[in-house]
Parts: sequence; structure tokens; C-alpha cells
Amino acid sequence: MNPSKLWASSLAVVSNLYERTIKGLSRGLRCRLCLGLSEETLCPACCADLPWLPAMQRMRHRPYGPELAAFSYEFPINALIVSAKYHRAIGTCRLLGELLAVSLARPAEPVDCLIPVPMPWGRVLKRGYNQAEEIAATLGRAWDIPLRVDALKRRGWQPQQQGASRRVRRANLKAAFIAQAELAGRAVLLVDDVATTGATLEACAEALYKAGTSRVGAVVVARTT
Repeated sequence: MNPSKLWASSLAVVSNLYERTIKGLSRGLRCRLCLGLSEETLCPACCADLPWLPAMQRMRHRPYGPELAAFSYEFPINALIVSAKYHRAIGTCRLLGELLAVSLARPAEPVDCLIPVPMPWGRVLKRGYNQAEEIAATLGRAWDIPLRVDALKRRGWQPQQQGASRRVRRANLKAAFIAQAELAGRAVLLVDDVATTGATLEACAEALYKAGTSRVGAVVVARTT
């Protein structure tokens, strides 16, 4: 390469790097994971290190319909989900929704609305928000699909599901959800942060089908297995 062109190219690279660094410093932007300066929420290196599921493994057929997941429930996605759930990190919820939107294609079949998996009201009061709702809101804006937070409700009290077997989870969730009758004939997508045994999503889908919903699918950030 001509020395003058090489110098101009190198100068352009340095100038671009300097500009991005100054922007990062002035705006206080740092990568959510490594805390390095970054114009994006995640720097390219951390984004590449995420446990992305291979394209062929992203869809899993459940009894109620298809379940889509973007990631395996491994570090650092598991750490982000824990932060979103327990550390009042609403910004992390939105980040997870953005990652879903860019990693999964918008459904080919028509979808009338996104429905976040509801949490017990006591837990919502304690945390201040439902992480599934925050994730679904970001995903809905990206995919241009309406969000319905009132379409599915959790009734009564159910014990914590974390660490329970599939059989225990199903027993705990029996008749735990109720869906609005106005969903009759609609196609919906459930949204949650992580799928473990799938019992929660199945219980939600059962309530939706009882209300007359024509088609139910699910989108989750991560899957444990």
C-alpha cells in the first residue's frame, strides 16, 4: 500500500477510536459486563462471548406450541437474568429484550399480542416490576407487536418454583393462571426470562387455550437444557 494511503487509513482508524472513546467518556457509557468503555450496552467482545444457541436449537416443540430461546442458561446470560430478577436492574431487563429482538427473527405467522408471564403480586411489590413484562415491552417495540399485561393473571399464592422438580412445579401451578375471554380466536406469544422444566409456560398456555386462544407460542431469553 502507498505510504501516504497507509498513513491516511491508520489516521482514520485512530480518529474513529478517539471519537468513540471521547463519546464514551462524555456520556459515561460502559459495557454492562466488562465495564470497559463502549458506545453500546455490550461491547463487541462480550457480545460475541454470550452463550448463543445454534440456530437449529433455538426452537423447541412443547405440548402447547413452539418455544423459542436465544441463549443457553450459562454465564454471563445467567448472571444478567439474576441481576434483572433480584437486583432491581430494569435496564438489564431491557437489554435482554434487545438481545432477543436481534437474535430471533420476528414470527412468520401473525401474532396478535405478546403476553408476559405474570408474577405473584407480592413479588411484584417487592421487586417493583415484573422482569418478564419489561423484557416483553422491549421485544414488542422492536417487533411492532402489541403488549398485553392484563390478558393473563396469576391467582392465589404459589410457592417459589426455583429448584423444584417438573412434577412439583406442575402441581404448584395447577389452575394458577386465568386468561381473559377476549383472547378467543387470537394468536399470542408468551414471554419469560428463562425456561427450565417448561411447567410455568405450559400452565399459562393451558389457561389461554381455556379462554379460547387459537394459537400459543413462547419466547424466552434462555433455556436451561
